[in-house]
Amino acid sequence: MSQSEHRVRERQLQKRLGDYLLSKGTISAEQLEEAIENQCIYGGRLGTSLIELGLVGEDELARILSQQLKLHYIKPEALMNVQSNVIKLVPRKLALQYQIVPYHKDKGKLYIAISDTSDLKTIDELSFQLGHILVPLAVPEFRLMLALHKHYGQNLTPRYENLALQLKVRSKAEEKIKRSQSLKKEAVSTNTNSDEEAWPLLGDDNFEDLGGPAPDDETYFSLPSSQQNKNQPDFNHRLVAANERNEIGNALIEFLAEKFQGCALMLVRDNLATGWLGRHQNQELSTLAQLQIPLREASIFNQVVVNQGHYIGIVGDLPHNRSLLSHFSCSPPQTALALPLMVRERLVSILYVQDSLEQLEKNFHLLINAARKTEMAFSMLILKNKILAT
Repeated sequence: MSQSEHRVRERQLQKRLGDYLLSKGTISAEQLEEAIENQCIYGGRLGTSLIELGLVGEDELARILSQQLKLHYIKPEALMNVQSNVIKLVPRKLALQYQIVPYHKDKGKLYIAISDTSDLKTIDELSFQLGHILVPLAVPEFRLMLALHKHYGQNLTPRYENLALQLKVRSKAEEKIKRSQSLKKEAVSTNTNSDEEAWPLLGDDNFEDLGGPAPDDETYFSLPSSQQNKNQPDFNHRLVAANERNEIGNALIEFLAEKFQGCALMLVRDNLATGWLGRHQNQELSTLAQLQIPLREASIFNQVVVNQGHYIGIVGDLPHNRSLLSHFSCSPPQTALALPLMVRERLVSILYVQDSLEQLEKNFHLLINAARKTEMAFSMLILKNKILAT
């Protein structure tokens, strides 16, 4: 499936998901906008942002995705307790490459959680390699990442680690609330009047006796798939054409990597700067996502916050600066420029560019201009997603 086809599928799902939540009164229009902004800036699926902001629960999201995509439903936490003989059906290399976790084997069928349930070509190829008909499940992105970490050792980004802790706290609070509720209130909360129901699988108590048509796995494999050519527009056109935040970030980093020794984008959230994208000597910084620097502690990024503007000069010998520079295979002192990226008057990212002071000062206007264009691209992306989601 081409990237453009995948984006169309994602937008269609996002629109249905947003409309569904609004129509049921689960969230307000303002809350949906907040979730869309969160997704545009921090990435991932809209559902992840909804969970992150506490607007929907993980199990509720799984049921909604089941309704929208006509996929089988399972309780998300069940993906953490898969039998070892089932896990072994998918080799680690394939699991990490295609972001896939097997859940249940039923004769010739293998029920799976997979990152892109709409990529039918890949699913068909995997079916051939694994010797089973693969049947995708409705599993939130967040839970899939946790399962890949547990079963196959995939690194878990700080974002998902923090979200996992948040959900544990919420779960404990919800347990206390449930214990204090009357049986009558519990019955009301579990009996919804939705015209659509999630597709049942493997004896889920709430969905076992719903009646209606059973899931038709065969129709899933009859949808068409095609490939489109990808062009390579220049920096400005890439920003204008961007349909998700990584396209914006990559456009900026690849533009700057050709001109400077090193560059990186840090995502800012809750007074914490987390590594996003970066390049050094035009080589990708593959471990940057593991970098976290508190903005209230001394570092070059702290200077951006304190000054409420850019910082250009020496990257001094401080613990957090050493952590940053280790990703660029060097140590203090270095010279660099750090630029804040603002969206809707909020600091969302910091651009870090490392080179000689002469090179940085010579190209200062170019860097400022690139940063401002990137801010505008983020704002445009948020507006586009709001239009498409309602």
